[in-house]
Amino acid sequence: MVSAGGISIDEFLAILDENRYSAVFADGALLHIQCTFNGDDLDTHRYSYIPCPVEPGLVELRPNEIALADWLRDDVLVRGIDVFRSTGTYRFDCVRTAPARDSSPHPISHLTFGSPDCRVPVRSPLSIADFLNFVFDNFYRQHRPIWLNYSSYLTCAGTNMTITMAEQQLQHLYWSDDL
Repeated sequence: MVSAGGISIDEFLAILDENRYSAVFADGALLHIQCTFNGDDLDTHRYSYIPCPVEPGLVELRPNEIALADWLRDDVLVRGIDVFRSTGTYRFDCVRTAPARDSSPHPISHLTFGSPDCRVPVRSPLSIADFLNFVFDNFYRQHRPIWLNYSSYLTCAGTNMTITMAEQQLQHLYWSDDL
């Protein structure tokens, strides 16, 4: 979909134009949610959070009748590159058929950000609720109480640990189910 490093305005506009997203937040940020199941077990997933790469105030000025991609395209043409500000992307993947681990670390469950080579091991696959908890905890805290009314509907079974002992020796994301 998009690398986990910065994103150009052209890449962002292409995602919008081609409808390669699952949701758009009011500030123009995009969510991409893709997962497959094997019975009740979560088999693979790719969840991305892509902040809008332009000044936040510009998106707020957009009239509802103008598509976000058109508004951004026109605004960048008028105001120039000064409105651009990519803050990167955040992607959680669970890839059970990962390439050989010896040459390039590729944990089964991982968070990629800053660079396509930065794969932080994650304890296990994330349910959609876990991913959205990450988004609301870190980017939309003011809306978290509303989100929590719906989070229990997007949990799933089959998120058993995939992190290896070697990956646990590295910096990684690990949480308790008891919280």
